[in-house]
Amino acid sequence: MPTYNRLEQCLSLIEQGLRTLYSDIPACQRPNPADNASAAPLSGHERRQAVRLLRVHHATEIASQGLYHGQAVTGRRARIRRNMARNLREEGDHLGWTQQRLRQLHARPSLSNPLWYGSAFIIGALSAKAGEQWSLGCIEAHEHHLEKQLEQQLQQLPANDHASRAVLEQIKTEARRHGQSAWQAGAAPLPWPLRQVLIPAARRLMQRIAYWI
Repeated sequence: MPTYNRLEQCLSLIEQGLRTLYSDIPACQRPNPADNASAAPLSGHERRQAVRLLRVHHATEIASQGLYHGQAVTGRRARIRRNMARNLREEGDHLGWTQQRLRQLHARPSLSNPLWYGSAFIIGALSAKAGEQWSLGCIEAHEHHLEKQLEQQLQQLPANDHASRAVLEQIKTEARRHGQSAWQAGAAPLPWPLRQVLIPAARRLMQRIAYWI
């Protein structure tokens, strides 16, 4: 029975990863913020810039899914599991909204997404294995850097791309809340080299690759 349970869990994780990476349009539980944004025509240059920025953010949302899925491999207290489940549902909306906006712009996600999902899954699983406070600390750091990334992307978006702006603004608000909830739940601050050197360097690499590919 234990062997069967482990096999079942592995198959479930594989299915979860494939659904995240290759679903045509992930199901969303909430309306897309872009639906209420005023429509404005984009020039060719503006469209390309919006697509590249959204592709970068979509790759980041893929990584967010991998991080949360990896952390779900090991158990936590019921209160934290509920909190993380809510965050994951909202992260699923973020992924779907971004993918919908890419579709509206007749663009595809980054081809490098499997790499970011797999890497984040491993990081999530290792941080959860290290302990609850480090698991939460990893989430807090991820959401903190995501918020900073979104601030930069909002400045770089074409001024009249109101639909993409509405999506990223909503995600930025919720990223801040996810980070704060992880901190309040008992997150430990990650060591300085991880938080200030390795994580930003990895994110820059991901952004540069996803921007072009």
